[in-house]
Formats: sequence, C-alpha cells, structure tokens
Amino acid sequence: MKQLILLLILTFGLIALTPIVHGQAMSQGGVNRKISASERGAIVDSVGALLKRMYVYPDKAKATDELLKQNLKSGKYDALDSIYAFADRLTDDLRAATHDGHLWVEPADRPPVGRDDSLKPGERRRLRFESGKNSNFGFAKVEILPGNIGLLDLRGFFEADIAAPTAIAAMNFLAHTQALIIDLRQNGGGDPTMIQLISSYFFDSTVHLNSFYSRVTDSITQFWTQIQVIGPRMSGTPLYLLTSQNSFSAAEEFAYNLKNLHRARLVGETTGGGAHPNDLIHFPSLRINVSVAWGRAINPITGTNWEGTGVTPDIAVSAYRALDVARMMILDSLIKIEPDSLNLLQLNWWHSAIQYDTLQYSVPAEKLADYAGQYGPRKIWVENGTLWYQRDTNPKTRLIPLEADLFQHAANQYFRVKFVRDDKGQVVELVGIYAQGRQDSNLKEK
Repeated sequence: MKQLILLLILTFGLIALTPIVHGQAMSQGGVNRKISASERGAIVDSVGALLKRMYVYPDKAKATDELLKQNLKSGKYDALDSIYAFADRLTDDLRAATHDGHLWVEPADRPPVGRDDSLKPGERRRLRFESGKNSNFGFAKVEILPGNIGLLDLRGFFEADIAAPTAIAAMNFLAHTQALIIDLRQNGGGDPTMIQLISSYFFDSTVHLNSFYSRVTDSITQFWTQIQVIGPRMSGTPLYLLTSQNSFSAAEEFAYNLKNLHRARLVGETTGGGAHPNDLIHFPSLRINVSVAWGRAINPITGTNWEGTGVTPDIAVSAYRALDVARMMILDSLIKIEPDSLNLLQLNWWHSAIQYDTLQYSVPAEKLADYAGQYGPRKIWVENGTLWYQRDTNPKTRLIPLEADLFQHAANQYFRVKFVRDDKGQVVELVGIYAQGRQDSNLKEK
C-alpha cells in the first residue's frame, strides 16, 4: 500500500491545497504584466493541450479546448491585455465549461513550492516543509472545550511526509476526550496521505477509505487506514465534523469517507463539490501555473463521489452555528449517560452556557441601575452602559446578561451572578453561582 501511495505522489504530484476563489492561496509570485496577442494564443494552446493529455474526462477536455480556441479566434480575449485579467477569464471559462473547481490558471514566475524538478529531492522537501510550517501545516487550533470535548481546527491536509509529527502530536493531545469535533469549515483541501494518517486513529482495524482513478495511467490506487498509529486510537470516541460551503477537495473527501463509514456525524453546510485530484503544472516560458484534474475519487461504499454535489451534512445548519450545535449534541448525549451528580451539574452548566450565548440576551440600559449597589464585599455599578462586578480588591469585571437577573462573569466562565428581587420588584440580594454547584450570597446594603 505504501508503495502505491508513493507511486501516486511521484507520478502526479500532490493534490493541491485548492482555494475556491482562483489565485487566493496558490499564487507563486506572478507579476501582473502586460501580455500580447501571441502570448494569449500560446497560453490557450498550452492549456488546451494539457487538458487533452491529462483531464479526467477526455470528451470535456476536447470540448473545452475547442471553446477556448473559438473564444480566442472570435476576439473575446482581445481586451484582456494583463496576465491577471486573462488568467481569471480563462479560469472562469474552464469552470463554466466543466463545472470543475479544480481547474484554474494563475500567473506564476516559478514552479509550485517544492516542485522544481531542477532541485534535488531533499531540497524540494525542505522547501515544502518551510512553506507548510508557516501555517503549522493546517493545524490552526487544538484545544479541550468544557466537558472534555476535543476541538481540532484543521485548515488544510498537508503531506504526511512533512506534517506527520504535528498531526501525531495533535491526535495524542486529543486522545482522552469524551468526544471530538474536527472543524473543516475553512479547509480548502490538501493531500490524501494526511487524510489517511488522521483517519487511522478512528478505527481499530484497517479500513478502505477511498480510491483514485487516473486517466493518464488508466489505473486505480486505493487508500486504506494505517495498520499502526503512534499513540492511542480513538475508535470509540464520538466524532463530529463541521462543514461549510468553503470546505473543498480533500476536506470533502475526509468528510465523505467518514460519513459513509458511519464513523462521524457532519454538522453544517453542504460542501463545495470538488472530488477530482489535481496537479499544478508550471509553464516556465509562459510564466503560468495550470491546475488540471487528472482523476476522480471512487468511494468503496457508494461507488461514486461528491463532484458537483458536495457532501451533505447529517445536521444542516449555517456554518456560523455549526460548532454550537455540535457541542450541544455532544453535551446532550453525555448528560444522558453521566452517573456522577457533580459531573452532571457541570455538563448542564456548559449546555446552558451555549444556549445563553446563542440567545444573546440584553438588558435595557435604564434597567441596569436596578442592580447597582454594595453587597457585602461585592460591588456592582454601571459604567458606559455596562454592568461591572468587583469583589474586595480583585480586578473589576464586566457582567454579561444571560437572562432576566442572571449574569455571566466575563473573566471566569465558571461563575455567574443571580440577583434576587423582593415582592415589590426591588433587587435585594446577590447570589454567586459556581459551575460545581456551590452558591454564596450577600444582601444588598441600604
């Protein structure tokens, strides 16, 4: 299996970290230079020839080549005298003809990072590593949320040969969580070897994840989970994936694989719909890169892929709300099975915290003065339209309204303040409420 994966990478290169918007992330230093009619013609010829040689669907490649040449001949490109404008127009035409987000043209004065064939393999790998480490190889955030819920914010799937240590460290950090959320909402894609590595932590035995058909070699390469991983597996850990319209390419494969294996629940939006592995081809004389999709994904369960349709979530919500919804679902399930009363109190606390945050309750400014006063060692006052709290000489802190007479301590998520009113509606007492169930109170001084 490792030999097959290596062959795939060496033959076709790496599946690019693909932006939805052309050129945002893939630019290789192209200058917005003026181009002549002959340069436009040479670029059209080169793009068309590349499509006919490599694009996964030969009939579409032929039709798209003819379309570009007809546009050139009819003068539709005559006014595009800058390389950026021309590259953008060609990208639009390629995608309109094929509906394939893995096709684009971009100005580039040099080959993609780590892909210069004039360099030795070790130097190419070093350049890929140096480029990847600037974004921590896509691992934007790894943290433990309240309730021992793991969160991995993953912005890209970098090649395992350079990013495996970072991935392994992240997975080991998250190994003992009650449930795990992987955030793919800002993940534009990447390399299948990282999908393979991360997925391997979620199964006890080897599992067939995905296959790629290559038009160039007319062959199929399979990807399976690894036999061994470094650190504990999380085969029994509930897994949730957050998706958005911007989740694309390899991010979609990861979600599609785990959804069809019934190993993860997807929360969010339908993804971008790009299932074709692609390669960036550099044309040094034309100073451009062209992304071409050379194959298609074949899921072993569905027999197809998500090209053009995207991956549909199990729970459809806006990308903005996806994290809160996933956390609520996890906490709901943990509350149902938690036998310890103290742990149950805290799970309910965090559950309510998310609900309160979603509601975003507000108190009219003229009502805030009701709470102001001295409550034993605690002082409450209004400053610039906000309620403030201070105990003894501790730092002052804002109070965030959660519901009528209930506030969250802005600096301590484990502490809330409840105000008690008498039968006339006057505030007479302050009750401090703690996540572990303890309470203390002070009467309002007259």
